[in-house]
Amino acid sequence: MAKTYWKCDTCTNTAELSAEDHAEIGTPGCCDEDMVPDPELWQDTYLQAVRLIGEICATQDALDTPALCEAMDLEPDELTMLFDRIQKEWDDIKANM
Repeated sequence: MAKTYWKCDTCTNTAELSAEDHAEIGTPGCCDEDMVPDPELWQDTYLQAVRLIGEICATQDALDTPALCEAMDLEPDELTMLFDRIQKEWDDIKANM
């Protein structure tokens, strides 16, 4: 289900919710009446790339690690370290949203 990115018009709070979640709880965030859709978060390629890789790691049990290592000229432990760095980056981004 697609996510909608929200921001508060009066402060820096942001949130990411599906339309279903939004329908259940109303406008997200601490500034309920000030939260509006934020297309800039969707347009942030860096943020979305980190998010994408984090979600791939979280949901894809059958990742073809040998093929990915070969394509990227990495050893399996280097790929694991890269995924760990990206996951930490995604966790940090989410914590600051």
